[in-house]
Amino acid sequence: ISPQWVVTSFSAINIPNVKDTSFRVQAGVIDHTNTTEQYEQFIPIQDLQYIAGFDATQHFNDIALVHLSKPLRFNDYVQPVCLPSSDDIAV
Repeated sequence: ISPQWVVTSFSAINIPNVKDTSFRVQAGVIDHTNTTEQYEQFIPIQDLQYIAGFDATQHFNDIALVHLSKPLRFNDYVQPVCLPSSDDIAV
């Protein structure tokens, strides 16, 4: 959503006995079998913010914000997600 913030599902990073700061974000990968991707970026996370009340059975509040330790470099392969404006109506 910005160079230093990433949105993800809380269920993807909610791993018991693992410190939040041991994760890193991988961006810009096109082919996971290629170990020398020229556009990939690996950024350690600095902090994790999530909504209280996550419910794994109903998938309520399954969202988290990841604060990166340094900004991503936007390019043709790494771009922010397009979020709806406050004027958009969810149906």
